[in-house]
Amino acid sequence: MAGEIGYTLNQWDALSVYATRGFLSIDNNPAEQALKRVAIGRKIWLFAGNDGAGPTTATLYSLIASAGRHGVDPRRYLTSVPDKIATTPAGELEQLLPDVWKASCVSAAGLHASSMA
Repeated sequence: MAGEIGYTLNQWDALSVYATRGFLSIDNNPAEQALKRVAIGRKIWLFAGNDGAGPTTATLYSLIASAGRHGVDPRRYLTSVPDKIATTPAGELEQLLPDVWKASCVSAAGLHASSMA
């Protein structure tokens, strides 16, 4: 029990911040889950087929994860964007990022952002 009390006293400043700010999470599960995906992805990308397939797969996974983070349905996003890439000037490709794409779809359809997920 002395070890636990010592740990609490050593972490007192951090615990005090946590106790005074209700929006802080007591655990880091979301960060651990995100890192777990990367660790599993490393094993998958190891057998991607050839040297060029690994980075391509990683890029695709990054787009899927980014879409998910912004509350965008990855399937809807990935089926919509390829049609637009060919006609989008290089200087305007940012409009195809998941968060910007979501905002433009919401404004075009007159929907609320929550209905995009």
